[in-house]
Amino acid sequence: MLNINAHIDTESKWLLRNNSDVIFLTETSLAWGSALQPLAETTQHCAEYNDSPFGMALYSHLPLKSCEVRYTTDNDIYPYIRAQLQNGLVVYGIHPPPPITATLVEERNNQLQALATMIKQEKIMLSCWVI
Repeated sequence: MLNINAHIDTESKWLLRNNSDVIFLTETSLAWGSALQPLAETTQHCAEYNDSPFGMALYSHLPLKSCEVRYTTDNDIYPYIRAQLQNGLVVYGIHPPPPITATLVEERNNQLQALATMIKQEKIMLSCWVI
């Protein structure tokens, strides 16, 4: 999903018809948040919608124990989602910055390292999605 996607109406309708257990989306703009409101009404979810490439959302048709948009301790720009399903499975959804400049490479690597450390400490089943 591009936050500047011109096909939000068509693609959001497809997502609404899709019967996936868990849906993780990146680049969720404010327009995406509005278009996906019907999905939010039928799922447990957490999301951060913003008009940048770093909005994200997770929708679950499966029961969740928790779902949070978080940031690593050294960054407040690039969020990630940590959700735990009732069955104990933990899902991390991340969309790190693109490695197109030296600064972004460093920020991406720092975020991935911080998340790897956190994930290593998890004592439960994990699923990670890096998009």
